[in-house]
Amino acid sequence: MDSFEELGVGEPLIEALAAEGVEAPTSLQGKAMPVLGRGHDLVLRSGPGAGIVVAYGVPMLERLTPDGPAGQAIVAVPDQLRAAGVAESLGRLALPLGLQVSALDRGWAEADRAQVIVGTPEALRAGIASSGIAGPGTLVLVLDGLSLMLGAGMLEALEAILSTVPAEAQRIAVALPITDETQGFADRHLTRATHVPPRLTEGVGDLVRRGTVEFAMVREDRVVETIDQVARLLAGGASQVLVFCRTEDRAADLGDLLDLRGFRSGYPGEEEAAVWLGVDDLAGLAALRASAASDSIATLSMDVPTDPDALDRRHGSGSTALVMVLPREIPHLGEVAREAGYGLRSPLAGLETPSGGKDSGARLPVELFDLMGKGPKAFATPEVAQLVGRFSADAVAGAAVKLLLERGLADPVVEAGEDPDAIPSGVPTWVKVFLTVGERDEVTVGDLLGAITGEADIEGSHVGRIEIKDTYSRVEIRADLAPRVVRGLNGTSIRGRSVRADYDRGAARPPGGRGETKRAPRRKMKPRD
Repeated sequence: MDSFEELGVGEPLIEALAAEGVEAPTSLQGKAMPVLGRGHDLVLRSGPGAGIVVAYGVPMLERLTPDGPAGQAIVAVPDQLRAAGVAESLGRLALPLGLQVSALDRGWAEADRAQVIVGTPEALRAGIASSGIAGPGTLVLVLDGLSLMLGAGMLEALEAILSTVPAEAQRIAVALPITDETQGFADRHLTRATHVPPRLTEGVGDLVRRGTVEFAMVREDRVVETIDQVARLLAGGASQVLVFCRTEDRAADLGDLLDLRGFRSGYPGEEEAAVWLGVDDLAGLAALRASAASDSIATLSMDVPTDPDALDRRHGSGSTALVMVLPREIPHLGEVAREAGYGLRSPLAGLETPSGGKDSGARLPVELFDLMGKGPKAFATPEVAQLVGRFSADAVAGAAVKLLLERGLADPVVEAGEDPDAIPSGVPTWVKVFLTVGERDEVTVGDLLGAITGEADIEGSHVGRIEIKDTYSRVEIRADLAPRVVRGLNGTSIRGRSVRADYDRGAARPPGGRGETKRAPRRKMKPRD
């Protein structure tokens, strides 16, 4: 959908959204809002950064009536900081409709007259017991951050809330990731719920690795920290920086401060400007590709891209890609990057996500990035949210890394001067190498075997099973020779197609000969959220 009008949103809410700089629905909103408008239960696999509050908030507000009872809509969130933010966002949209929103926290009026009540599960359970804020008049229940709440031991409070909500009330669960515990909870309490995006197919792993995107952790006000990053990129050799902003207002605010600090800003394609300010992803991409200096132009997202397509349009070209991200948006960025085929690394601390082998230059263990990207029980917990609210995000991250190193949990670092081909003890004899060419490129087993043995100068007996999929391939290589294969194949061409090689994240197998190639059947690409 190109507009909220096409989604059937009423004029008051369209104007309220426009006042917040929200002119058009994101891909996620375009898929979720029609489902909710039809009254269905919904499991929304997403998190902060994707526009989730608008996705469930607009259909929810349109169901409520100003003269109806309090607690027509109940929104449960993992922590008080999130409760205040969600309540403020919903409150600005609710005002034109004559609806009142309240958070169960200090600084908010009594909730007994509010049509929408936001709070943590414990606060909501206490409010229900003392004031009956949920009951027969409740039309919608939203569980925003369900995986976090379950991971933090809030199941009992959630069950108590659900027991007071009518069976016919619409129920919405928002979670990233969808853990087994989350899915089991949704299956028990949401009636024939629609999943947006659709449920992940069992066994689907990471997609083709297209590149790497840097991320910088920021606080709520991104403008000043964005300018600091712009200055860093220009000082590092970028000829221009193309900054993508979610709204025209944010772009204008950034442009004013850039000009004040002496950085000339302009529209994408304005060669005299050091900083290009883009709101339309496609227009920015077109200007980047049309520039004679495209290889030296850095791209920066002041707001987290809402979906994989947006990430790829913004950061698929250019010399450096950087995303400004709030701590609570890390799970969303990790999911979007995975589906778009990009790795993540931090430019500030010089830390990079491991891509496989010990020679990847990784300074942190895989486990830490797993926690950051998809660990509701560890990284994105209410306790961590409170720490980040009290201290800076980099201070919290630094403390976590220090503890990892002190406790011996970090992977050993390959120091300068060490043999990059040396394989530390404990590494399997065979590893898999990932290649960005596949059946669609008409490559054959012979093509891959010839390229590997020729470019890496190794014998065919050192190559194991070769799997050719639709858009990529996996090849088993003897572990001590894998670094040579990765280096040898990167930048070469097979059947006219440029090849990128990296370690595959799948498990290795014991030594063995080359097996028969098993072609993967062509499959339809799943829609991206």
